[in-house]
Amino acid sequence: MEAAPPEDPASDEGWLNHKRKPRTSDTCEVADNNLARAEREILASKNAAAPAPRQAWDRVSNPQYLDRILERVHVNRSELGMLRRNGFVVLAGRPLDSYATAYHDVFQTELPVYVTADSIFHAVFASNDTVIATVEARTLAPALHKALLAMHCALPSMAGSYPAETAQDLDLYLSVALTLLLGEPEVHGFLGTDEQAKSLVDLATAAEGMSQVELFGRPRMIDFSQFRPRGHYGDGAGYASPNAFVSDVPGATLTTYFRASMWLSRLEFNLVSRSCRSSHPDAAVDPRETPREAVLALALADLAARTGASANIERLNRAWSLFAGRREDVSLRQLNELRAKAGITDLRQAGVDARLRAAIGSSFRRTARLHFMPQGSNELPAIATMLGPRVVDDAAISRRLVHDELPGRMMVHAADIAYVLGHDRAKSMLADDRKEFPGLGGQLDKARSEMMESSRRGEGMYGAWLGAILRAAEPPKGTVPSFMDGPAFQDLRMNTAITAFGQLRHNYVLVAGQGYDAYGCEIPDGYVEPALGVYEGLSEYTQRAKAALAELDPADASGAGVYFQRLGQVLKVLRAIAADELAGKALSEPQKRWLAMVAEHIPAHNVDTGGPPQYTGWYFDLFLHRDNDSKGTGAFIADWYTSTNLQKVAYIGASPPRLGLFVVDAGGQPRVMAGPVARGWEHVGSTSRRLDDSDAAKLSISSAPWESSYTARAVAEPPLSLRMMDDGKGKFEVVAKSTRALGPVTVELLNHHGAPTASRTQSVGAAEVRFTFSIPVRKSTAGSPMEGFGWHAPSVEGLHVKIGEFDLVRGASEYRPLQDFAIGEMRKAEQEGQEPAEL
Repeated sequence: MEAAPPEDPASDEGWLNHKRKPRTSDTCEVADNNLARAEREILASKNAAAPAPRQAWDRVSNPQYLDRILERVHVNRSELGMLRRNGFVVLAGRPLDSYATAYHDVFQTELPVYVTADSIFHAVFASNDTVIATVEARTLAPALHKALLAMHCALPSMAGSYPAETAQDLDLYLSVALTLLLGEPEVHGFLGTDEQAKSLVDLATAAEGMSQVELFGRPRMIDFSQFRPRGHYGDGAGYASPNAFVSDVPGATLTTYFRASMWLSRLEFNLVSRSCRSSHPDAAVDPRETPREAVLALALADLAARTGASANIERLNRAWSLFAGRREDVSLRQLNELRAKAGITDLRQAGVDARLRAAIGSSFRRTARLHFMPQGSNELPAIATMLGPRVVDDAAISRRLVHDELPGRMMVHAADIAYVLGHDRAKSMLADDRKEFPGLGGQLDKARSEMMESSRRGEGMYGAWLGAILRAAEPPKGTVPSFMDGPAFQDLRMNTAITAFGQLRHNYVLVAGQGYDAYGCEIPDGYVEPALGVYEGLSEYTQRAKAALAELDPADASGAGVYFQRLGQVLKVLRAIAADELAGKALSEPQKRWLAMVAEHIPAHNVDTGGPPQYTGWYFDLFLHRDNDSKGTGAFIADWYTSTNLQKVAYIGASPPRLGLFVVDAGGQPRVMAGPVARGWEHVGSTSRRLDDSDAAKLSISSAPWESSYTARAVAEPPLSLRMMDDGKGKFEVVAKSTRALGPVTVELLNHHGAPTASRTQSVGAAEVRFTFSIPVRKSTAGSPMEGFGWHAPSVEGLHVKIGEFDLVRGASEYRPLQDFAIGEMRKAEQEGQEPAEL
C-alpha cells in the first residue's frame, strides 16, 4: 500500500479543504477517488473470507511488527513489560500533538494502525464545535439581536399596557441583555433603570462566584460564575474563534452572545413556587409566591408577540431544541397560550398571577435542579425564561447522587458519571464515598437505570452523542483481541467515556443546563477498535445533525451538510470493518487499502509550486475544516456540576492524546499496532471563577485513577540541550550539553519514516560534546525537488536520543520539523533565548 510521489498541488479547490489531485493508476495513493473506490468495495460486497485461525498471544513471544515498533517508537523495558502484562500499553512519555498528527505520524513511520474510538469522538467533538459556532454567528446571534432590539425599542410606546413596575422590570431585563450582547457602549434604558442595569452587567462580565442580588422585588441568588465564556465562546477556545464577529451585529462576538444568552436562559421568572420559590438565597425553603415575576413573564411574552420578536425567539428556541432537546421551563409561546387559557386580557388587573397559577396547575413538572435551591426543595417550582436551558439526561440524573437526595454528599466525581454511563469498574473508585454514604451504591444504580431509560428517548444532537458515549460501555461480541477481556481495557474504555462526556459538556456549555448540588509511505496492517455501538450511535448523531442543519442552514453556507454526509459514510465503513473483525475475519484488500489511506499532509514548503498545504485521507474527512479543526490538540476543560454548599465546581478535562500500542491477536497471528489514546482527567475548582480551555494547560492534573492500570509512567527528563548543524554537503553535527554528567548518550539520525540511518554514542556533561555524522552525497535526479542543484545530501528528518531508560524522538514528522531543543532543567534557558532555528 505505497502512496505515489507528490504531484502539483495547484487546483481550484479552496484553501480550507485542499486535497490531493488523484492519480488513477495508483489505487493506494491517498486521494479522494481511491478512498471512494475502496469504500464502495467495502460496503457493496461482503467479506467472504473464512474466519482466520486464532492465535492467542502467549505474552512471551514477540508479536509481528514488534521489531519495527521498537525501532521507531523506542519502547523502554517498563513500557514493554506493561505491554506483555496487559496486551496493550499507553505511553506517558510519548505525548502527541493531536489525533490527526498521530495518524499521520503512524502513516509516515509505516507502523500498523490501530483506529481508536477516542480519535473518532475527538473528530466529532472538534467539528461539532465549529458547526455550532458557525450557526450561532451567522443565524442565531443576529436573530437574538433583532428580537431584543424590537422589544426594547417598542417598550416606551407599549409601557402603558403593563403595570408601572412591570414596565421598569422589562426595561431592566432587556437593557442588560442588549448591553451584554453588544458589549460597549452600554444600552440605556427608557425608565430609569440604567444604574441597576450597569451593576448587573458588571457582575455578569466579572463572572465571579455567586451573589445575592435584589431583583424584581425579592432577593435571589445568581451564580455569576456561569457567565464566564467557556467552550468555544471563551478565550481559550481551540476549535472555533470566540472573537468571530456576528453577522450584521457590530460589536457582537460569540463571547458577547454567550453572556447575553446566559442572562436570557439562566435568569428565571418564578411562576409557581411549589416547595420553594426559585433561586431563594436562604438555607430554609420559602414557598411564598412571586406575583411580580409572574406578571413580568407574561408581559415579556406579550411584548415579544406584539413586536413580532416571537419569530426570532422561536428560531433560537428551535435551534436549541435541535442541538440538545427538551426544556422544562415555560417558554414565551407557552406563556401566551396559558394567558389565553386563563382568560387574562389585561395585565394591569388584580389577580393575574393567581389566574396564571391556576392555568399551570400541576403541569410543567421539573426533574433537573438548574438553579440555586435550598435543601428541602423536593418539588421544583414552575419557571419561565426567554431561552430555556435544555434539560439533558446527565443534568437531570446528577441530583440522585448528591445532597439532599443523598444527605451530606456535596460533590460528584468523574467516576460517578462513568458508572452511570455503564462502566462497572468506576464503582471501585468510589469506595471511600460509598463507605461514607452507604446509600450511594443504590443511588448510582438508580441513576444508571434512569440514564439508560432516558437515553432511549434522548433528543437533539446532544442526545444522540450521549447515546454513542453510553454504548462505549458495551463489551464487543465476537472475536476480539485477548487484551479486551482484561480490567485494564475496561479502564481504557472508561477513559473513553469520561473524555467523550467532557467533550460533549464542553460544546454545549451554553445550551445544556448544568446540575447543581502523509506521503510515499506504507501502513502494513490495521485494526479498527470494534466499538459497534459507538459507530452506530454517532451515525444517529450524524442523521440528527444533517436534519438540524437542513433546517437552520438550508443553503448549506457553512458546508456542514456536505460534511455530515461524509462523516456518515466514514462511520459506515468503520462499522463494516469492525463487524468483520468481530466475525474473526482478516482484513480484505479494500479494507487494508482504506485503512492505509488514513491521513496525509503535504506542507506548502514541501512542494515547489508555492501552492497551499494539502490534507487528505479519511481521518481528515472527519473534520469540517480539515486544516484548522484537525490541528486541535484535544485539550479542553468543561464544568459539569456545581456544589452550592461547597462553593465548588466539578470539571472533566483532557490533555493531548498519548500513543497506545495494542497487540491484536484476532483475525490472524498476534501483531502490534499503534494509535492515539485520549487522556482524560477530573478537577475540582472554586465557583469564584469558572475555568476555560486557556486554564486547562496550567493545571496540574488533579485525578485520573482509572489510567494507572494501562499507562506506563514517563521517565524523568534529564537536563540536555541539543543544537544541530547541517552544511548541506554531507556533514551533520549534533552539539550536546548538560548541567551535569549524564553518562553515555546515544544519538541516532532518523529518515523520513523514523528509521535510524546512523548512530553515535558519547558521554555528555557540562562541556559541549559534538556528535559528527557523515551523510552520503548523491546526485539529484531528473524530476526531483533538488533537480538543478547538482550533488546534495539527503536531509535528516529526525533524531532519537537515548539516555539510560529515557528515550526522546524529535522530528520525523511533517508537523514537527527538526529544530534545536532543550529538555529538563535546560528547557527554561531555551524558552528565554532565541527562537530555535528550523533546519
